Amino acid sequence: MSTFGLVFSLGAVLGIALPAQPPATPQKPVTDTYYTVKVTDNYRWLENYSDPAVRKWSDDQNRYARRYLDSLPARPALFEQLTKLYSNRSARYGRSPTAVACCLG
Repeated sequence: MSTFGLVFSLGAVLGIALPAQPPATPQKPVTDTYYTVKVTDNYRWLENYSDPAVRKWSDDQNRYARRYLDSLPARPALFEQLTKLYSNRSARYGRSPTAVACCLG
């Protein structure tokens, strides 16, 4: 089963309306030869973020993902929990005199 099929099935079980299809991703093959092995990359064009076509593709993908993620019933609770976790100070681990002495030999 494809990833999209799995997500679609999960969405159906949870009663989540999924947006239609994700935006299409055109293939623009580029082939390199490494020693005697030819390797084709159909999506290398997506690496050039200064290309307006890449920016448009990225924006379309982000809109698609955002519509889906914002529709998840558990999103508000998860967002609140993550906000609390990220706002906590992390533990501070300093060098103890023992650790310094140990490292200095």
